[in-house]
Amino acid sequence: MPAIRRRKISKSIGGSLQAAAKNDSPLSTYFDQIKKILIIRRQGGAGDILMTRMLFYDIKKLCPNHQVDYAIPPNYWPLVQDHPYIDNVLNCNSVDTTNYGFVSDITNQCGRYETSTSPFVTKHRSDIWANHIGINLTQHEGHINFSNEEIQTARALLAKVNPKDVPVVVITPITAHSGKDIPLNVIEEVAKGVRSRGYFPLLTHSSAVELKEAYCLYDASLRQWMAAVSLCNIGITAATSAYCLLNLLHKPTVAVFGCEDLDVYAMHFPECTPVQRHRADRNGWDFCPCWCCWQCVYKTPGLYPPACLESITADEILFNFDKVTGVVAKDALHSNVKKNKESTLTTVSEERAVEHVPEQITQYAHSRGEIHLSLKNLNLTQTVLLLPTIEALFSKQDTKVIVSDIPENSEDLFKFSVKFIILRNNQAKEDCIEVPAKDSVKFYKDFFNVVSVRNKPFVRVPADVQNSLNDKFFKLDKKYVFVNTLPNSVSRIAGVINKRKRVVSFCNHKLNIRTFSVPYKILARTFVLSKCNLIITSDTLDVHLVAYYNTPVLFVGSMKQELSYSNVKFVDNFEDITKAIENLDK
Repeated sequence: MPAIRRRKISKSIGGSLQAAAKNDSPLSTYFDQIKKILIIRRQGGAGDILMTRMLFYDIKKLCPNHQVDYAIPPNYWPLVQDHPYIDNVLNCNSVDTTNYGFVSDITNQCGRYETSTSPFVTKHRSDIWANHIGINLTQHEGHINFSNEEIQTARALLAKVNPKDVPVVVITPITAHSGKDIPLNVIEEVAKGVRSRGYFPLLTHSSAVELKEAYCLYDASLRQWMAAVSLCNIGITAATSAYCLLNLLHKPTVAVFGCEDLDVYAMHFPECTPVQRHRADRNGWDFCPCWCCWQCVYKTPGLYPPACLESITADEILFNFDKVTGVVAKDALHSNVKKNKESTLTTVSEERAVEHVPEQITQYAHSRGEIHLSLKNLNLTQTVLLLPTIEALFSKQDTKVIVSDIPENSEDLFKFSVKFIILRNNQAKEDCIEVPAKDSVKFYKDFFNVVSVRNKPFVRVPADVQNSLNDKFFKLDKKYVFVNTLPNSVSRIAGVINKRKRVVSFCNHKLNIRTFSVPYKILARTFVLSKCNLIITSDTLDVHLVAYYNTPVLFVGSMKQELSYSNVKFVDNFEDITKAIENLDK
């Protein structure tokens, strides 16, 4: 049959292997006659090639009598040459596709999907490839096999550098993109900690890396590297090929990621312990993971490492390493990571226990006629959530309230929302009460033993601020959409907004869209939110500030329990966002 006819048939079946295998038509007859399937990937990297190993079991299961070939760049052949469900590994640059009944090129599918859906990526790469081919994976195994010779060679290599034969921890901090690397000064401390715990730290990379505390394996072949990793006990790795290999080998792994979402990357990897700044952890990193390491929201774009990776310390990595090795119990004290607003670094502090029961607080206030609160544990969002309780507790009492350690940008909250006497020098008294950090109005109500509290924060905006912003920004014939999410998302959202609407954005990036910025002051921000027709945000602060005004909110996240306001809808795709914007005209 002529080649042109085969290309036509391939197009007719829609690229679906399942349709070709099960369709009772001349197309399936042709597919059965040419019992050859070809999967093509025209580029690496090594991690992606390793993850494609998950595809071939289900391809072979669907078409057990067909020849299944895989065409990739020759330098990556060793990564898949042992796969029991791949019949031939071929050169993607010279393979003749006209000899196959079914051909699927999966080279660019992940890039297209992740670019179009970030930061809402929900599919693992193996599933993206499988769906493009036209199958659903029933398992996510790599089916890695080594010959006896490969294992013996790897054992000899490890015995040479680890003569005491202590358990080996493979460490891979360097990736193909410097925006995903774990800083070497951090890894030096990690390697030192691993060694002090009785393990042998084995660093792997494609070139030599000088570390005092770890041996670097850099001159091994791909098969030698794979076999050596298979003999290691635990992994500590960045977003690199070693992570994918440890995944397929089901090795306990501490994964240190920046921009890619480990909720997605580790969905088929139960042995993975994630170390990552994630919006779902409610720790101040509302824009992470962003899937865009070269455009860090918290740091000048192009300066590496990005702020999220730069904030991860050796102690944090070793803490999770101890969890993997069983040193730390599963119910160990959770660390609360807070972003330091004066730099890109973070501090890790243990959540403080509640030292004052409610009865003691009220007795103290009545007896002294004043109460001194320290807010050093709170961020701006938690301060907003504290306001209703403080307002209710002290508005009916002749009690002087002294507040110290006020979070940045929150002074105006106390000035206009509650009549406080503020201790601005932040010299906390010995008997001050440190308010615990909680993302809950109800918690503060119970903590201060208040019966009746407004269930939504209410920030009062002075008339002069309202008039200034009204004159400067808002027009009656316009509808306004507030957007506070990742820069690439702002651009995409702005693309669906017509000329009758304008975008209000707090993102500090130059965007060629219809936007204008407003001062990052809490009162101005509250007023702008209240005036907008729709709010699209990844920041819980925006939701709490506008809760009283009931402005419709599309929240990009998953913290439904903490954001149980009736005006909030949770979204994870651009279709819902687009529909909400279009509904503004109705």
